[in-house]
Amino acid sequence: MADLIAAQQPLERVAMVVRRGSDGFPRFAASGFMLASRLAISAGHGFTQPGDSYEVRLPGQSTQRLQVTAVLRHRIDEVDLALLVLREGGPAIPPARWGVLPRTVESVPFIAIGFPDHASRQDVPKTRQLTGAILLGSFLGGHEMELSLSSPAPMESSGSPWQGVSGAGIITQDGVLVGVCTSHHVPSGAASLTATDLSQVSRDPEFVRLLAEHGVEPVTPGDIVPTPFDPAVRGRVRTHAEVMRRLLGRRSFLDEEHLPFIHPGMDHASHPDHLFARLSTGRSRGALLVGPAGSGKTRTCFEVAHRADRAGWQVLHVQPDSAVTVDDVAASIFSCARRRVLLILDYLDACSQVDLRVLAEVLIPEAKRRGVTVACLASVRPGSLHTVQLRGSSQVADELYVREDWPHQSAIIDQVVRHAAPETVRRWGNEALSQICGRRPVIALLIARAIEERGLAHRTAGVAASVRPGELLDWLREGMRRDVLATSPGLSPSPLGITTPAIEQLAFTVAVAASPQSRMVVEQAIDTFLTVAGGLAVPFGGRRVVDTLISLGWLDEVGGQLVVVHDIVTDELLLQSLMPSPGWSVDAAAAGALFAAFTRHARTFSVFTGHLRRLAVDMAALGPAHRIAALERFCGEWLTAHVDPLGHLLAGAGDDGGQALLTMVTSRPWQGFDRSVWNTLVAPWLSRAEADHTAQPFLTAALRGMDPAPAFLVEAAVGWLVRRGGQTDTEYLLLALIERPDLSPSTENLVVDCTLAWVSSRPDWRHTPALLKRLLGMDHSRDRLHRVVAGVLAWLTPYRSLGVAPVIRAFLQRTDIDTVARRKLVDHGLVWLRSNLRPGSNIGPELCALLEDDCLPDPDRATLIRSALDWLETGGVYPSTGRVVQRLLSTDGCPPALRPRMIAVTRWWAAEGPADHPAASRVLGTLLSADSVADTAALLLERLRSQPEAQSAPAILLRLLIHCEELTQEQARTAVTLTFTWLDGHPEHEAFGSVLGSFLRVPDLPSAQLQRAIRLGCATLLAHPDDHVLMAVMLSQLDGLTRDQARSLADVSLRWLACHGGKVQRPVLASFLTRPDLSVEQARIGIDIALDRLSTDRSMKSRSVLSGVLRHPALDEDRRSRAVDSALSWLEEHDTGPKVRLVIEDLLSLTALSPSQRVHVMHLAAGWLTRHEDLPYADHLRSALDASRERLGSDSGSTARC
Repeated sequence: MADLIAAQQPLERVAMVVRRGSDGFPRFAASGFMLASRLAISAGHGFTQPGDSYEVRLPGQSTQRLQVTAVLRHRIDEVDLALLVLREGGPAIPPARWGVLPRTVESVPFIAIGFPDHASRQDVPKTRQLTGAILLGSFLGGHEMELSLSSPAPMESSGSPWQGVSGAGIITQDGVLVGVCTSHHVPSGAASLTATDLSQVSRDPEFVRLLAEHGVEPVTPGDIVPTPFDPAVRGRVRTHAEVMRRLLGRRSFLDEEHLPFIHPGMDHASHPDHLFARLSTGRSRGALLVGPAGSGKTRTCFEVAHRADRAGWQVLHVQPDSAVTVDDVAASIFSCARRRVLLILDYLDACSQVDLRVLAEVLIPEAKRRGVTVACLASVRPGSLHTVQLRGSSQVADELYVREDWPHQSAIIDQVVRHAAPETVRRWGNEALSQICGRRPVIALLIARAIEERGLAHRTAGVAASVRPGELLDWLREGMRRDVLATSPGLSPSPLGITTPAIEQLAFTVAVAASPQSRMVVEQAIDTFLTVAGGLAVPFGGRRVVDTLISLGWLDEVGGQLVVVHDIVTDELLLQSLMPSPGWSVDAAAAGALFAAFTRHARTFSVFTGHLRRLAVDMAALGPAHRIAALERFCGEWLTAHVDPLGHLLAGAGDDGGQALLTMVTSRPWQGFDRSVWNTLVAPWLSRAEADHTAQPFLTAALRGMDPAPAFLVEAAVGWLVRRGGQTDTEYLLLALIERPDLSPSTENLVVDCTLAWVSSRPDWRHTPALLKRLLGMDHSRDRLHRVVAGVLAWLTPYRSLGVAPVIRAFLQRTDIDTVARRKLVDHGLVWLRSNLRPGSNIGPELCALLEDDCLPDPDRATLIRSALDWLETGGVYPSTGRVVQRLLSTDGCPPALRPRMIAVTRWWAAEGPADHPAASRVLGTLLSADSVADTAALLLERLRSQPEAQSAPAILLRLLIHCEELTQEQARTAVTLTFTWLDGHPEHEAFGSVLGSFLRVPDLPSAQLQRAIRLGCATLLAHPDDHVLMAVMLSQLDGLTRDQARSLADVSLRWLACHGGKVQRPVLASFLTRPDLSVEQARIGIDIALDRLSTDRSMKSRSVLSGVLRHPALDEDRRSRAVDSALSWLEEHDTGPKVRLVIEDLLSLTALSPSQRVHVMHLAAGWLTRHEDLPYADHLRSALDASRERLGSDSGSTARC
């Protein structure tokens, strides 16, 4: 390939630039590349000395020395390019072709020839040819490229061995110039360089002019075709089709064809339909499924993946592997050429190097900027939830718990056994088989298949007698016995003793805990264990053990690797082997033998530590505490005794060693070792990794995964920062350090200084805005804040392209930045807007960030509004367009002269804007409040007539109905007609309840229309009894419902309320408690549900439920007492805030308050009035307080007379 490239690109283009200073002595300046006979290109940083002269020498033509007559550096300082104009008389060189690589993540072969220092001989520069690949996934959003070299790299040296190669042209295999070498990129050591691409050439008019004058023409992007995708990344991030092809053996039951899915109910948030609808909204937040092992998380992920795949999305499954990084994910997303991507991160906790904050703040926004919408669906067990929260899962996804109640699990098990063991079900019956299979669906599947495949259906009595229900290990022993491997476990006669695991069981444990790996490696691990533990007396080997597990269906061989059918198998075997029955203590002999087998091979030990981490997390979550304490104690003692050989094994193990150490540092049961163990176990590996420029990912992931971080980890990270802070991947570690709240003041100062230095030298890198935003979110001393402010102002130039809005917003939200600095920031922002105000440029986020500032001077606000209107009038529609429109409408200080333009733009957007825009409802509501309602309504009604099925129809109807009183009579009639038409045709729509609710709140509805709407609502709710939005609307309708209708709705609501909690329950319960026409039994059931909720819910929003209970006429003495106690507890938590008035009034109105309770509530009322006497309704509370004083005095007088 290199020869082919060289043939296409003559050596005559290789140039050496020589500089002559004031002494006239020639000195090497830079490498260069001849674009044409009189034009060369080089790196801009080599031409910074004013007054120096330059000449170009062509080593391919030794006599040629061409004087440089002009040097033109790119107008954007961060674009490190320079054009050199040469005098006439040089050789004839045809114009080169140049191009910009396409926006995709692949690799492109390249060649470059330059003059690196390491090649110099006796200070005479010599050329070196560089070949390799341009990694397009690096530097997303910037104008730099990462070059991965395949040609021999130089030895490491104290400085950069590549100094001098800057300026060399980067040529593709088609002879197209795509960039210029500009710096040494060090994460991969000497085998990696950084180049500046040519994407910014067109932003400098002089560059464009010179290239055109010399005939140097660009090629179209389609002429540069990337090579196929990196296969290593394919193994870590797989497409849905690839994953489906790998579903063999027991894992095939993840497919609908082999096992129909039992959904959790249409009302449950984890229903695949709801999840897919949620992920389809285009918002950046995903879903994190939380549930124990075997509860259906993986199957739910597959169901959502099927729906997305059928809808034309690209579905990518991120493998549960600590080697996976965000860069792998980015490469997969941008190489798929789809507009919608679903990321499945099953076992999210296992992907320890996937930086979730970078995923949320950099990758997903960058994908959106490129027109790719990324949605994330992940899963985790409850015990690992805290770990992923530390890593930033809340920035990516909302937590949703899968359904795990017994009725649902039982339905799944019934389905499983019918499909997994049809013959056994026919002989035994579903109930009998389900009982033996236990209470966990995955275990039920394994046991049912074992019974079916081994023909045990005719041995009902024997099976039932020998195997305990749901005991997976019993079925392993059954399989071992049938394969003539088993011996009876040794039972201790002492009540204090434990069951001794059989060597066969331990061999099976080695097999599953060493997987996934190749069969040969797993068998070798088993043989090693058997040799150490059993000597020559064991009549079987690793191959027999693996064959038995495959015959049981617990291991599958996929693509040359052994894969355990489910983690439950590994967890069960590990637990029973390490801590056999009764499970209170570790069997030291068995555990020691297992650990010894795993530590013979670094990769095997790395796989084992991952399995043990998962088991320990579940043990800690499920309790009791002394069990996990016993395991941790053993592991700590074992590690101390074996730290020297283990440290030696892992130090030279590369990525495998790093993954094992990362698991041990951040996870139980190893986590928490002391400094001496760190120095022996981790420090040697870290030292080698630092020399190889691969230590940063380990340090970053460790800092992300620990709270608090041990001092020696922070010291190691800061030490690396001091020594290696110039590396181009330092940004990841800076982000991890700068977010930690537990740094000492001196360490924090050092990290801030390093961050400021790093961003000032790399202003265009993708993480620079995130780092600046973090800095602006920290507490600073006055001096440090001044330096941060100066750094931000220096960064915000007109040529900045990414991340401007969040930095502006974070800057203006601080209240401790002085007025002068704020004014400079606004000035910089306005200059930036003017430089980017052109068709095709999305400056909406930046406009919103500046418009949000309430302290803008009027002239600046007017300028900003004018810029916003200019941009909106270009007609482009972006995700931020609606937010800009809504912000303009709600902004005070709009000059009267601009208001007509603003209204006109908003009307245009309301009439022509995208139907599914997320800001549509807010914009319409603000427009109807700010503009002539009749004029705006005419536009909206016309849109409804012309597009009755548009996605915006519910939002338009909602807003028109809210403003119905302000419409003309004709418009109101039309709105009502269109509402009924839409409601009749969309009973299944998620907005049905909201639209009907707005309709029912229209004042003075004719009786016929009211009754029609109520009948429609009742019929829809009876057909869809889980529609809680509609339920709350109908219950709150006090007029128009007959008593029978109200009680029928109450029955539906009570059934729903009994099964649901959380925030969705609150509005339904509050509406239910307002109804006076229910039976006493219905009312008291509802009150009991409310009181149960109030016993734990102390949130401010629960005041509506609390008031409903306190006011309810069906309160008996016991319920009233509980309600008063709940109200007093609630008031104690919320003190005397402005929103507690209603609850205080409700308490004062109760005649059954005891004197002491009444005095306490009166004291609260008086305190509230002291603080909030000017608020509306204060007089109402004052009247209630006066009445309560009179009642208290009357009660006291009566008592005295008695």
